[in-house]
Amino acid sequence: MGKFRNVIAADAISEYSDYKPEVQGLGLFKRGVERWHADYSFRSAYEKDPAAALAAAGIGEIDPGDLDILLVSEKATQATAGEIPLPRICAEYRRFIKVKQKHAKQIRDASPSDDRYRRWRQRMVNSGVFSQGVAKFQKVVHAPFAIELCKGCTVNCWFCGVDAEQYDGYAPFDEENEKLWRGILRVFEKQMGRDFAEHGFCYWATEPFDNPDYEKFLDAFHDELGYLPQTTTAVPMRDPERTRQFLEFTKTRNSFVQRFSVTTRKDFERIHEYFDPEELLLVELIPQFENRASAKATAGRTRKLVLDRLDSGKKVPFEYDLESTGSIACVSGFLLNIPERYIRLITPCRATDQWPLGYRIIAQTTFESPDEVDAFVGDCIANRMPQSLEEGDPVGLLHPESTTLDVVDDTTLEIAGGGLRITMKGVDGAADFAERLRQGSDSLEQFVEARIDAGFDAMETLMVMNRIFRTGVLRDPDDWDQVRDRTVPLSITAIKA
Repeated sequence: MGKFRNVIAADAISEYSDYKPEVQGLGLFKRGVERWHADYSFRSAYEKDPAAALAAAGIGEIDPGDLDILLVSEKATQATAGEIPLPRICAEYRRFIKVKQKHAKQIRDASPSDDRYRRWRQRMVNSGVFSQGVAKFQKVVHAPFAIELCKGCTVNCWFCGVDAEQYDGYAPFDEENEKLWRGILRVFEKQMGRDFAEHGFCYWATEPFDNPDYEKFLDAFHDELGYLPQTTTAVPMRDPERTRQFLEFTKTRNSFVQRFSVTTRKDFERIHEYFDPEELLLVELIPQFENRASAKATAGRTRKLVLDRLDSGKKVPFEYDLESTGSIACVSGFLLNIPERYIRLITPCRATDQWPLGYRIIAQTTFESPDEVDAFVGDCIANRMPQSLEEGDPVGLLHPESTTLDVVDDTTLEIAGGGLRITMKGVDGAADFAERLRQGSDSLEQFVEARIDAGFDAMETLMVMNRIFRTGVLRDPDDWDQVRDRTVPLSITAIKA
């Protein structure tokens, strides 16, 4: 069989904010993929009679032969290899996915203008790979900040990975809050640089549409930073006309993909009935009602549910993992709440008894003005984003149970975990170093002294240890302090005595 050249050149990928499909009907085609992914009854019917299943779902205009290239692995492989032609609609859908992947990578690869913050964040990104694996790493953007515009959330999803509190009001976009809001955004622009700060977003353990002025806050965000942040809502059908107007609003600003967290099958059907496929082209539907299609991170409320059921001897009706639990947290930076006036420095981690929500709180304070936010951010960058280990810092692997240290030769060590392998060369006495690192040490000073006693150079040991520290494989000094002191996270402040 002759081969068809099915190539999508990298330079043909649009900038995400400028993406426009090059073929008609991409929204409808995307809806077919969504239906397959989220609706297992549709999937069963499609396997028996594709055309009838598509017609019954109201998307009979889709050619099953085209859809099969994305849904049937054998045909996908053949099309990729050029053994069968790749229809234009499939090529465009793949291009669309590549643009979305590029968008996530651009956020993750963005850098704060402050080198101290940049190096710390990169270490947190590296640490995330060792903690949660390469597949999860590709989905976590390590955004610079998230700002909550409400206190709590009305939705009460049973699986909430950050265990949102009950709703207790919102911040109106009045004169006082607008001044505060714009001032905070300017602080972030000053401290991080505009190109990095624009990747923040405006929800966390909150539902964006719980705030009736949400769009006004976003418009001011766009005005200050030049980009409209991504929104995820779990209530698109609470007021579908507001949602429709919101989607139209996003098209008039520099923005890209929005997300609907779909909590019930009924809502999934209503969304498809109410919105035209092209209206939802730049909207991801996350089928939270179908565990097979959208696995839940065992963090927050999900983790609490699993532990409660296990304690009572009941079966857990979904997949879970308490050891490598993952997290839905995606910020290595700052979490603010406008109604409650607090700010925290946070970073993702595995959900544990100490950090059940899947992120570490490194520092926290309250604020009343942008100047106080500015002081806190500056202090965190100076004092809570260590660039190297100090002599009193404990030394140990972040996840000793899942990290391997292999001695390649007398001067080479390999560190592996989470699907990542790092080679460290120039390690004099690599076997001795690896064994001591496996055991851990109460302090860097003790580790170095033990190496000196074994006949190795102190300066070289310090240099190697800090090279390893920068990979993210070691437990963070602040985290050691909190484990030792059993510090209540909410009592941590950024101000050092």
